[in-house]
Amino acid sequence: MPTVILIVFCVLTGVFLAFVLVAQRTVSIWLPTLARWLENDPKDLNKFAATTKVDPNKAKFRMKGGKVVAMLLNIDGHKQKDGPTAPDKFEIVPLVLGETRPNEVMGVIDAYVYHHSGYRFLNPFSERIHTYEFPRTTEVMGDDGLLKVVGITDISDYFLLSEQTYSFSIVDADTGEGENVKVTLKGKVTFKIVNPFKAAFADKKWHQQSIAAIQVRGRNFVRARDFETLLGEVGKESDELKDAIGDDLKKVSKQIQGGHGTEQLFGVCVTRVLIETIDMTDEKAEESRTAKYTADRQAVVVGIATVAEAKRTKDLRAAQAQAEAGYITTVSAATRKEGALGLKMMDQQTQLGIAAKAGTVIMQTGSAGGQTVNPIDALILEELKRVNAKPDAGVKRVAKKGA
Repeated sequence: MPTVILIVFCVLTGVFLAFVLVAQRTVSIWLPTLARWLENDPKDLNKFAATTKVDPNKAKFRMKGGKVVAMLLNIDGHKQKDGPTAPDKFEIVPLVLGETRPNEVMGVIDAYVYHHSGYRFLNPFSERIHTYEFPRTTEVMGDDGLLKVVGITDISDYFLLSEQTYSFSIVDADTGEGENVKVTLKGKVTFKIVNPFKAAFADKKWHQQSIAAIQVRGRNFVRARDFETLLGEVGKESDELKDAIGDDLKKVSKQIQGGHGTEQLFGVCVTRVLIETIDMTDEKAEESRTAKYTADRQAVVVGIATVAEAKRTKDLRAAQAQAEAGYITTVSAATRKEGALGLKMMDQQTQLGIAAKAGTVIMQTGSAGGQTVNPIDALILEELKRVNAKPDAGVKRVAKKGA
């Protein structure tokens, strides 16, 4: 009996050793298959999982009891900053010249599984991979043949460390300077995660928060300008202006409304913002712009007319002054020849002018140098204006007649 037991034990041991030897020789064949079967599924948290795959330019967090056990990193030319505490220890920094990436500390099973399959091992009874909801936007072709931006929510268990581009829009932003024309900007923004820990735990909706920050800054940019500045002409957007808007919106990476930017808050760097279209979305926008243009043109026309009228008045007054100066010179010469009578007649003419404007008759009569002056003599001066072509002769004839 003991002999039979010994024989059975030896056979079983031989089979087991043979199995182990075969398994060892074929581990690179069966272990990847087993690891893939045991891989975690972010959409099925109840799945029994013992492995996970970290593709290039991605990072994952291995969790235990709600805390981070390790960050699983796969990116060339970079390393985990490391350090005593989070989040700084999980920042992704480039290797300096001549530096090699430090080896990751792994357990025996983890190292064996990773070496033969490329998968990372986790304890299926106490550990899991961190998963999160990732709201984003993308472009899809509509039934009308036009591209439309739609919202999508993914369930993800990794953070992409390479640049990633998403669509965004700033809808119905009001232009400034009293216009309030509604404008819609559409474009694309490129992000790069530089600290996965912040992106994962500082604010779980880093994508939504970053897009919202860009939208707020974009509205402020539009509000500080009129539509003509934004567009130049309807349908003729300026590439230089688009670049200027993109450069301005990119500043949210460092600052949001006077505070820290997306890089400091969410561990996300905004590397590029591309404005693709600038469109009026208000139904009455064209009417508003036309009214403003008309008002501006009327103001210009009134300004031109005012300047012209001022010049015409100035020229007319100058001509009148010149004519009056000539008239006064002629009359003065004639009155000097006639002595006191001529001066008295000019005084009577002045009184008549004042009386005519006042609507009354005020007449002074008397004598000058012993000669009688009557109201008719004052009216005689009117003849001087009609005979200005020969003023001297007219004055002499009138003077003789009145003498």
